[in-house]
Amino acid sequence: MATSLTFYANRAYDKDSHKGLILTGIFLTTLFLMNQLDWMKLFKVKQATLKTEEKLGELFWEIFKDNGEEVSDTLVIHQHQQYRECYVR
Repeated sequence: MATSLTFYANRAYDKDSHKGLILTGIFLTTLFLMNQLDWMKLFKVKQATLKTEEKLGELFWEIFKDNGEEVSDTLVIHQHQQYRECYVR
């Protein structure tokens, strides 16, 4: 009697281990196949990023233009460029 119970218990364990191996194989295969896709192209990430950068640039320019004063004096601009050349590297 004990021998037959052990036989059936081992058989059930073998079925579960086969199911686990099959499930692991399916998971790894799916992961491999999904890795082959170029998700950046598929979702057009670069184009969306460029549009977002453009909109943010325009938004910030409007904020700076509305809240500040644009310096167009060539003497000030020239001195600032000399300062950057000397001290900012």
